[in-house]
Amino acid sequence: MDEERDRLRAEARRLANESRTEIRPFRDLVHVLLANSVMDAHYAGPAVYYAQGTRDRGDLGGLGRVLAPVPLRDGRWLRLAISLYVENTEHGRRLKAAQSSFQYQVSADPHADDWIFRYDYLRDPRDRYPAAHLQINADLKAPGVLAEQRPLARVHFPTGRVPLEAVIRLLAEDFGVPCGPLPEVWRAMLAEAESVFKEIAHQPPFGPAA
Repeated sequence: MDEERDRLRAEARRLANESRTEIRPFRDLVHVLLANSVMDAHYAGPAVYYAQGTRDRGDLGGLGRVLAPVPLRDGRWLRLAISLYVENTEHGRRLKAAQSSFQYQVSADPHADDWIFRYDYLRDPRDRYPAAHLQINADLKAPGVLAEQRPLARVHFPTGRVPLEAVIRLLAEDFGVPCGPLPEVWRAMLAEAESVFKEIAHQPPFGPAA
């Protein structure tokens, strides 16, 4: 177990560092994180859909199309979509996310109404909603809190920018989605990758340290 844990931690750290400047290592990192936790073991995704004529801009998502959900080990699905671009900054090339969306849902239809929760992030929001927010597809037990025409699913709870590692941890720890390796292995892997996200985003991690 220790050898597997150390191997995945090292791989997550390497890919996370390489992802600072390039899209492809980020895709590989997402695959490693998902394949060694909640994703169906036989799924080869996610995929990158590059903008025409460049490798510095593209969308990360499911196989076949960006919004195709990723199969999970509990028979449900995770629709993940991340718009990425590489920007030249005063510190050199940096990979950035223009927007991201992580949606846990019951069926494979990307547009189905059976979604459970969704985290969205927009670097440059165009409307009145928080740049980073959570939506929950549920009903309130307390009556009279929201107007009838505004169900709970349409409430945008403000959050910090939530990384994929935190979503995986939520699925595994709270929703009981089975994971491939032992908990000690995938928890350490997520913590390692998220520590790099902390360095880049300048915010504390959402989970415990490895």
